[in-house]
Amino acid sequence: MNEAYPQTSTATLQTPYTQRGLVFSRRFSTEGVSPYEEMQWERRTASITDTKGNTIFEQKDVDVPVDWSMTATNIVASKYLHGHLGTPERETGVRQLLHDREIAAMHLHQRGSGLILQVIHVLVGGVAGNLKEQLARQGVAVGMKAG
Repeated sequence: MNEAYPQTSTATLQTPYTQRGLVFSRRFSTEGVSPYEEMQWERRTASITDTKGNTIFEQKDVDVPVDWSMTATNIVASKYLHGHLGTPERETGVRQLLHDREIAAMHLHQRGSGLILQVIHVLVGGVAGNLKEQLARQGVAVGMKAG
């Protein structure tokens, strides 16, 4: 069998990669300032009750953006904050959740979790979903396993 292999010269292998990929301009933050510091935050009690008024979930002093609804606060506190309630290991709010997840973001993306996009979607009111759609149209997989 006669197979064709691409020819690569030594010079090509030594040439540095100079093309640029996607470029994003800064729009919603200030250079040198943490985006967390540009938002207003407050501490709330996240509480979910059943139809009889019995508390089925409660976490006090949950750190959330001021403009979030109580529904968003309750969902994030009950579903996304890690650690057992009432222990020092329990995450205290959205700022900590995002900080803790930044370290694991690459791992989450590689295994296909959409957690980061879900939280960002709540934070910025749908912009993340639109970004995901725009990137998908350009052939960039976000929150999905490449395959």
